[in-house]
Amino acid sequence: MSHTIKGLSESSVQYDGSTLRVAIVHARWNAKVIDALVAGAVAKLKERGVKESNIVIQSVPGSFELPLACQRVIAGAHVQAGSNVTDLLGGLNFGSGSSRTGTPAPGGGTVVTMPNEPFDAVIAIGVLIKGA
Repeated sequence: MSHTIKGLSESSVQYDGSTLRVAIVHARWNAKVIDALVAGAVAKLKERGVKESNIVIQSVPGSFELPLACQRVIAGAHVQAGSNVTDLLGGLNFGSGSSRTGTPAPGGGTVVTMPNEPFDAVIAIGVLIKGA
């Protein structure tokens, strides 16, 4: 049995993501794994033409909070058209003491102005590890 990860084969279909708006909600727990997954997702989205300004990244403490956070991001994107608030989690901070408003992509450092449109996709990234 091989212990290597082969991944997906290359697709011959060319996708145009230039009009897509995508949110990534990720857990902060197990940062080494999560950061690599988020960076890979952002790189693949950009490779498919999604504009960096149309990729929004929000974080939550752990995988347990992902479903609620995704629900809030989706709902927030639908009401954002009538608001100038950029925090899609609506101040939802899960006890961290401060909201992670406009969390930039890894390696980024700028917060972009949000378009007033709902997301075409929301990607949830978290890691669950079974204890011994």
